[in-house]
Amino acid sequence: EYLKLDDASDLSVSDIRIRALQQANRWGGLDLVVVDHTGYIRSEERHGENSAQTEGRKSRALKQLAKSDLGCVVLLVQQLNRNVEARANRRPMLNDLRQTGEHEENADVVLGIYRDSYYIEREGKMVPREKRNQAEIICLKNRDGPTGTKFIYYDPRLSRFGEWTGQEAMA
Repeated sequence: EYLKLDDASDLSVSDIRIRALQQANRWGGLDLVVVDHTGYIRSEERHGENSAQTEGRKSRALKQLAKSDLGCVVLLVQQLNRNVEARANRRPMLNDLRQTGEHEENADVVLGIYRDSYYIEREGKMVPREKRNQAEIICLKNRDGPTGTKFIYYDPRLSRFGEWTGQEAMA
């Protein structure tokens, strides 16, 4: 198993497609492509197209890459807008995704990450032991299955996530 990181900047979706296909040919296929995030993808704008249409075109092209070209998962990392900060319950919702009408529409699965400890610490309060290493993965959309929340382990020293057993709260 191999991991190839490509941190080149100013790539278009076409550039990403070419690089991914080259790696797939070299390694006999890919299991995962991560794109962080579409705002950093160079736009191949068309005359008269607004930013939502441009982002939608990027999203459709990445879905095409996943489904037809590579047959693997393409994970698109997206930023939340600031609306989440104004709510009492700061867990992410679909409409918190920034400039993503078509990203949301084209996605098969949308996941959000939430850590109560992040907001507790920001308010200058002590994080309760049971919340210290806990995060939530919230399935906001699942075209082929259920949505819901799963608790996972979070190690803030390494920004690492893992399986939650409940014993992590004691660490």
